[in-house]
Amino acid sequence: MMPPETPQIIRTLVAVFLTVMTGFALHRRKLPSLEFWPGAEQITYHLLLPALLFTSISSARVDLNRFPGLALPFIGPFVIMAVILFMFRNHLGRDYPAFTSVFQGTIRFNSYVGFSVALSVYGTEGVAMAAMFISVVIPVVNVMTVAVLSGASRAAGRVSVLRELVRNPLIIACVAALLLKGADFQVPQPMLEFLTILGRASLPVGLMAVGAALGFRRSSEDALPLSMVSINRLLVMPALMFLICRLFGVTGLARSVAVLFAALPGSPAAYVLARQMGGDHRLMANLTTVQILLSFVTLPVVLALEASMS
Repeated sequence: MMPPETPQIIRTLVAVFLTVMTGFALHRRKLPSLEFWPGAEQITYHLLLPALLFTSISSARVDLNRFPGLALPFIGPFVIMAVILFMFRNHLGRDYPAFTSVFQGTIRFNSYVGFSVALSVYGTEGVAMAAMFISVVIPVVNVMTVAVLSGASRAAGRVSVLRELVRNPLIIACVAALLLKGADFQVPQPMLEFLTILGRASLPVGLMAVGAALGFRRSSEDALPLSMVSINRLLVMPALMFLICRLFGVTGLARSVAVLFAALPGSPAAYVLARQMGGDHRLMANLTTVQILLSFVTLPVVLALEASMS
């Protein structure tokens, strides 16, 4: 029997798909300009999405006492997968730059799609739980991916990791909101309304920026990593998340949101990082594009299965 959430999940993903494809079509037609879209992504990442996270945590009824107990099960699947990838590193890519793209394609996830689905399916409480999830997971994911991309330069790797974490606007927003909420500090209403207005713009702008970043170049050499990484990212990771949450007794909204984020396609930000730090950016672009397209089939199935096991 189909879980009651399934139709809503499908409707949400159709809306997400149409928004992403709108960005893709506008970019192809060079509207408003090719230079606009990198700026739109930067504004979303540095301003709009942090505003959404801050207001979601600030206004949500979240039990912060559960936060420490959720950290290990949330992080666990990503660490386990990273260890597995390193164990088979010599078989996962033509060279080290290709391996870094395989690693990023498996570990990183698309927060824009995740927050859009969480808001539509689980409401503001879902967004707040999603914010708690990424406040734990994003630092760990960033440490691992930046360290892998840093390659042989260990000193440069440590500096890059610290810089990435200190400057990460999503982490800053989540930590600030959690600290203020823990201190029972009331954010002034005008400031909260201002941030709410900014936050509402984050999902449509962010999703269109995802569409604008889509790109695919056929290569027979990419067939194996594309299929392997997509299976791991879209199916193995959510299954692993579900099992670990079950092992630690995580249920309800926390488990649903954790499985959602574990099942998300890869992040377009991985492409930028690959270009900046010497990864295989062509393979990274292919991985991101294929995963986004496949996720419109796999994500409803994964979330429906999770709901049916509640």
